[in-house]
Amino acid sequence: MLLYSSTIQAFLTRAQGWMEDILEREMGVPFKRSRFLYRQYYYPVHLVVFERPGELGYFNHHHFQIGLHRQLMYSAKEVVIKNILRHELAHLFCFIEYGATVPMHGMEFRAMCARFGWDESVWAAKAEVSHENEKFEGDLASEKVISKIQKLLSLASSSNQHEAELATLKANQLLLKHHLEEAVIADEEIYYVRKIYEQTRACGKMKCLSEILTHFYLHPVLNYGKGSVFLEITGKKVQVELGQYVCDFLNHELDFMWEEAKKNNPELRGASARNSFFRGVARGYKLKASQVVQQFSDPEQKQLMVIENELKKQVQMIYHSLSSSRSSGKFNASAHNTGEKMGRNLNIRKGVGSSSSLFFLT
Repeated sequence: MLLYSSTIQAFLTRAQGWMEDILEREMGVPFKRSRFLYRQYYYPVHLVVFERPGELGYFNHHHFQIGLHRQLMYSAKEVVIKNILRHELAHLFCFIEYGATVPMHGMEFRAMCARFGWDESVWAAKAEVSHENEKFEGDLASEKVISKIQKLLSLASSSNQHEAELATLKANQLLLKHHLEEAVIADEEIYYVRKIYEQTRACGKMKCLSEILTHFYLHPVLNYGKGSVFLEITGKKVQVELGQYVCDFLNHELDFMWEEAKKNNPELRGASARNSFFRGVARGYKLKASQVVQQFSDPEQKQLMVIENELKKQVQMIYHSLSSSRSSGKFNASAHNTGEKMGRNLNIRKGVGSSSSLFFLT
């Protein structure tokens, strides 16, 4: 997940200065604003701070993005951070020279490091992390909240309509309560960004996922990179973790729902019907979610408005500018109506997750 706050922005400003110095002084590459000049072409490079187990840094060739782990802000010496920047810049230049097909830490990568006079301290692929550093990976309070919400969402699939509605309401209220408590106790607002779904191009299923996730106090964004489109979500940590949980379930459930719709309606065929069906599912779930919100108390209704305003501020800080797009393609009314009916009955029932204590440079 990517992280944003005023402290993180200050750290990135310093790291940006170190990176520019490395590019110009050690690599002989002119840097202007957010781009560097290499062999008559200007290439972008963007620094971010992230938090996930397994990596201290990474280079993302889809967005020409270099990530630095959050713990480096608190525990790493300047020389360590600079070596991580050198490591990821070597990956960037390997991508420019050879594309994404060469081994990650193969002979081309080591030759690139040697070209700029960097030794094993730069090209080494992994680093030890002390127990003191590992504490930044855990958030027991958030994990407990997520577990409770997952259980309530599972109860929402009960055949007992009253029990299902009550469980859904309690899940929403618990998430709202945690948001309030976190806002009170936090020393600084930290916003998280996570890529949760990827396709070569935007599609009806991706847009359906995006629309449904808005009902979990998130702001989904379609981020277009080189050869891929990413569905990203931003919010507080619990919100983003829950968003991943919901996406993991819906990724398979939506395909299953479409297959069931085709069995019961043989006339539903083709991309137009499929996209219309997913739009209908999103519409149906929206209607269902609005009924839950109507059961909120007046104070909870007001807090929802506060959260919506916070989400707008988050997006402005993280993405600076966003463009909007309308759904294109033919509309299939039968498929849409079928999807809307099934969307009204959609319940979130499961999620997956993983953890690791090893850190790598990638």
